[in-house]
Amino acid sequence: MRNIKFVFPLRFLILLSIIILLSGSSEAATERDPEYTFSTGDGNPIYSTISDDGRYMATVGGGGKVYYHDVYNHTELWSYDTGNDNLYDLDISSDGAYIVAATGHVSGGASFYLFDRNLTGDEELWQSSLASYEIYDVSISANGKTIAVSGGSSGGYRLYVFDISSSTPLWQTSDDCDSYCVATNDVSSDGSYIVTQSNRHIISGFSVSSPTPLWTKSVYMCCEESREENIKISWDNKYVIAATKALTYDKILTINLTSGNVESFYTSAYTGSFESISIARDSKTFAASHSSGRIFLFNMTVNTPFQTITHTGNNPKNLDLSGNGKFLVVVDTSDDLYLYDIENNVQLWYNDNNWHRYDRVGPKISINGRYIAIGGSGQALLYNNSAASGLSIFNLISETKVVNPPEFKWIGTNDNLSNLKFDVYLDGNTNPTTKVASNISLSSYTASGLTEGNTYYWKVVAWNSSSNYSILGPNKITVNKAPILSDFTPEDNKKWYSESAVLSWSASDADGDSLTYDVYLYECDPDDYPEEECPDEIDPSSKVASGITGKDKEIV
Repeated sequence: MRNIKFVFPLRFLILLSIIILLSGSSEAATERDPEYTFSTGDGNPIYSTISDDGRYMATVGGGGKVYYHDVYNHTELWSYDTGNDNLYDLDISSDGAYIVAATGHVSGGASFYLFDRNLTGDEELWQSSLASYEIYDVSISANGKTIAVSGGSSGGYRLYVFDISSSTPLWQTSDDCDSYCVATNDVSSDGSYIVTQSNRHIISGFSVSSPTPLWTKSVYMCCEESREENIKISWDNKYVIAATKALTYDKILTINLTSGNVESFYTSAYTGSFESISIARDSKTFAASHSSGRIFLFNMTVNTPFQTITHTGNNPKNLDLSGNGKFLVVVDTSDDLYLYDIENNVQLWYNDNNWHRYDRVGPKISINGRYIAIGGSGQALLYNNSAASGLSIFNLISETKVVNPPEFKWIGTNDNLSNLKFDVYLDGNTNPTTKVASNISLSSYTASGLTEGNTYYWKVVAWNSSSNYSILGPNKITVNKAPILSDFTPEDNKKWYSESAVLSWSASDADGDSLTYDVYLYECDPDDYPEEECPDEIDPSSKVASGITGKDKEIV
């Protein structure tokens, strides 16, 4: 059932506060009320999140309902009743285009739902019911392409991976409690990789193309129940940061995403355990909360924290960093919310007058640090960080090797989006000066005319009507060369007289990339075509092998 509301509540709260910048001192902090609250009216615990661009807020709970809000106008755009008793987790793509919402424990099989921003068809895009009775965690990639679901209880402990185009999983792992019991997960920004950590602290990394782990790290210590975000992938697709909770192994691990090698680790000197992780979207810093009441800030791949915050409330439980790592939002075990300015090492404000959910998704901050969304008891809360600049721009692609023609994508924010414009620069100079697009409103640009094998640099300048600007880049890319196939057997237009045949070939790649092959075999009678030649187009239904690494294939 869909409800669309055209109510425009105007709630403006002008806060005049004097902030005394005392380094590391909570004396500088002031009480901050929410800018906007939304009540479900039934008192159920609910969870909220916000898109990275800060434009949209999604909320679940409330007797199985999903709510979608316009942040800037404080308006409910739509709500939808799934008919379930309750929803316990959700995630949203960077631009708010897709929302995933998951049930908790459901006898007979848990479910999750995929929605788009416009609630197309007045319902979910699709629903998927799992063999597992409970969903521990659901994640969607920043680009909205790939979904990962950690499931367990009766029906099997598994990781399920989906493409948004289908409610049928691309794959699912076998039933394995050691690897997937009460597991959290994360998906890389481009949807290519997935990581998971179970309550046995078995950490696994996957490619989206296979249920066989690329690597596994076992820090076996049973059994810490974790509902927080304790494993994350950096947006540049280079690293995994994992926080282990077992008391004898309370380490922060920095793991190479593709190889699984541990690049560095940090062991706390304090009694307790690490609770949750957040990585800044620029992939330069990350934060970890600890049950000793401390928050540790690290530069990526450095095993010593550059800053330690002694939290003034109860134990910090769940946290989130802004895109550049300047602002950190924390919710503690007293259900109180705090905002820190990391750059100036001060607590900016707090709220202890509302109940805030610290488990599962926790608090979420927009990429520019301006807005914070969090669920509570029967209400969603939206906070404003007036110390953050409204204008910002962040990269949304991680690839340095690209296929021609490359598409550049970014996230731009501004207080007034109608005044936000972009200029794109691209050439072979390390600081490109050739403007290839001017005054565009789209957050993407497809480059043309690039030469395979060449290296280029690109940057984007975001600006508004006040002539303020923010710069993304320069970023380096190399245009990949296509592989070369040769030495086909049987040769073209040859006949063979057998019920089977071995197809073989040679291949090379000038960039040194590893190659996999898809093999297609279909029948064609040249007499059926005007030029008496079979067409070169590939019939997708004729695929007989996919993703093989060898250079031959027997056809029977």
